[in-house]
Amino acid sequence: MEGAFFVGRSELLAWVNDLLQLNYTKIEQMASGAAHCQLMDALLGPGKVPLQRVKFDARLEYEFIQNFKILQRVFTQNGIEKHIEVEKLVKAKYQDNLEFTQWMKRYIDVHGGVNPEMYDALARRRNAGSKRGAPATNRPRADEGTATATQVRRAPAAASRPAAASRPAASRPAARRQPEVSNEKVQALEGQVAELNEATAELRLTVDGLEKERDFYFNKLREIEIICQTSEESPFLERVQNILYQTEGDFVIQNEEAEAEAEA
Repeated sequence: MEGAFFVGRSELLAWVNDLLQLNYTKIEQMASGAAHCQLMDALLGPGKVPLQRVKFDARLEYEFIQNFKILQRVFTQNGIEKHIEVEKLVKAKYQDNLEFTQWMKRYIDVHGGVNPEMYDALARRRNAGSKRGAPATNRPRADEGTATATQVRRAPAAASRPAAASRPAASRPAARRQPEVSNEKVQALEGQVAELNEATAELRLTVDGLEKERDFYFNKLREIEIICQTSEESPFLERVQNILYQTEGDFVIQNEEAEAEAEA
């Protein structure tokens, strides 16, 4: 067994937290798949992993699955022959996530490793273009709490202003205030739009693939039908034609008849 598979939980967590600037305390937190996606981003470089689609604040199992699907696609596109056992990992079981994280560390180490000083994990998550790019387990930044303090300082000033004398509503029209939209909200919305556009493109590709597969099998069945119609009649061809022209209802009836005969 290779050396990385003897790496313990504490060392793995320290490695992940140091490289990705996180505060993970349990190996089970790797079950969301988000950290694994960013580990590959750190190794492969920008443009290889679509971080804007990774759900860094994933809490539900279907979100975990989506993250691991992204990771599996990255593996495939970069020639990494590793099948991810998604069904096991998303259950957040200790042993399954420990072994997969050990494999990830081994793979990254073998391929040159990543220097934490050369990879700004927080910036990469922020540049993903969405608030969802900032997990709750980020290390606290020095500027946290500034907005709250500013609001507290402004509150007394607002309260000390004398209330304007009430005037009849008809004396002047009420001024319509334009809603303020911060750059942060704009960037978040743009990120969501980009994410939806990518998801739509992916669904279109899936539909196109299914339609091609449907047409492929339809053409095969049509060729078989032509052979049956142009060949001499035989019990075998008759059975093939019966199968070709079978409807869903006929299939159910035949199954019931076969079961009755077996019981008899």
